[in-house]
Amino acid sequence: MAGPTASASAATGRRELAATALLALALALGLYVLERRIDWNPADEGYLWYGVVATAHGAVPLADFRSYDPARYLWCAAWAKVLGDGILALRFSAALFGAAGLFCGLRAAHRAVRGWPALAAAGLLLVLWMSPRHKLFEPAIEMALVLAAVRLIERPSPRRHLALGATVGFAAFVGKNHGLYGLLASLLLLLYLVWRRAPDEPSPRRCLLAWAGGIALGASPFLALCALPGFFRGFVKSCFFYVAQGRTNLPVPVRWPWASYAGLAGWDLAQRIAVGACYVLWPALCAAALAVALATPRERLAERRLLIAAGFVGCFYLHHVFARADTFHLTQASHPILLAALGLPLAVPPARRRLAAAAVAALLGVLTVATALPQTAIFDRLTTGDDPEERLVPFDLRGDEVLLHARAAALYGALARRVAAVVPAGEPMLIAREWPGMYLLLGHPAGVWDILPTWPGVGGLDEGMLAELRAHRVRWALLVRYPVPSSEGEPFGADFPRVDRYLMTEFERVPTPELPHRIWLLRKREPGVSFGAANGEEAGR
Repeated sequence: MAGPTASASAATGRRELAATALLALALALGLYVLERRIDWNPADEGYLWYGVVATAHGAVPLADFRSYDPARYLWCAAWAKVLGDGILALRFSAALFGAAGLFCGLRAAHRAVRGWPALAAAGLLLVLWMSPRHKLFEPAIEMALVLAAVRLIERPSPRRHLALGATVGFAAFVGKNHGLYGLLASLLLLLYLVWRRAPDEPSPRRCLLAWAGGIALGASPFLALCALPGFFRGFVKSCFFYVAQGRTNLPVPVRWPWASYAGLAGWDLAQRIAVGACYVLWPALCAAALAVALATPRERLAERRLLIAAGFVGCFYLHHVFARADTFHLTQASHPILLAALGLPLAVPPARRRLAAAAVAALLGVLTVATALPQTAIFDRLTTGDDPEERLVPFDLRGDEVLLHARAAALYGALARRVAAVVPAGEPMLIAREWPGMYLLLGHPAGVWDILPTWPGVGGLDEGMLAELRAHRVRWALLVRYPVPSSEGEPFGADFPRVDRYLMTEFERVPTPELPHRIWLLRKREPGVSFGAANGEEAGR
């Protein structure tokens, strides 16, 4: 009877895997379909899009342009070869990666959530927190780390140590921070499992070797890229970039729930309180998970494995939550903590679990509606008011029709027409400070490595950009002459004084009466050619 029983169990497992995969795909692609054409972020989304298009045409991330770590570019560029390199293709390829991560999250959640309706609700919760859409790689890799950790607690075999290590190695290929968080979380978990080790389990040395081998295996694509000219040097440069800055992100103050709410009421007040509550609840959930882990005897580890595994991963992702305490960083780094919350009811006595599950579901539901849902593009479309400048209108974005707010569509359209009228086709440009997506919209390549110069130009960035402008004979620049949120309120010239001085002395301003007065189009001065004064101001001043 053992043979047929095992065969039936395997078939059931395969059907369950297929059903979970279909659920993840339906949720991720369903959200993509609903909001694929809504809005466009020329800053962060444009940063990814520019890199994907460049990679699809043979450029190397980190070497040829400033970028995130290479995995996301290679993934999206591969799909661009099939679907084209438009914004909708980019969003579709990111959604597919997000679906793979959501599958991992649902597999992990299945350890604590019983029944397909409840699992579908958990999936909806997870997918609504997967924002912004150009950062779906972050929650995807977080949920993969949680699943690998859950499986290791279930059966601490060398094979599952290898799998956890491979997930950590691949996480580093997606992002240095993910690799570091995964490394620290898995090391903590390994130490914990050695402490809880049963006598008949494999030796810690053998498991540690398997884990280390898995890291090398997961990071092997990165090692292969090191053979490409300039990649390793670019990677080292990207590491020293953060060393020179002395931080890993441009900080935003934490919005604690007890902060002042003067002038807020109704929905705005509810949102502010909910976001502030997350900054208190998330560390508390991680602390509770670690406390449960310490108090759980070995024979009950399997029952609480989701809470413990997600807590170990989530406690390190708190750094990402607090390093830049805006809502988008909160949503993209919360999935381990959400999964820990789903596993929390299994840490209470059986008689109280139904009540605990209801309380967790209610809390997560309220936080999702007030915190994560407003960050989605579909929410923006549903809540667009009657203001003529804020209504959504069609806009042709390099061949893909998207819906932009009327004010943004008018600005981008006027800018594209003006640049097309005066800048020769194919000329490299400098666009500063926060619009790397404009290189694609305007149809001009970047003339510098740093396509998103929002950080201070320390550690040679200022001097390096100036040298690139001269070496690449960049004759055109588009400057946004007011502070932007991601640059700590400093204008471009304050952070890149050498480049700014070069532009102000060697370039002249092109008249652009159709554009806001703080958006400047500059052209390098040439003998006998001058555009003269622009918008009533002396050119170049």
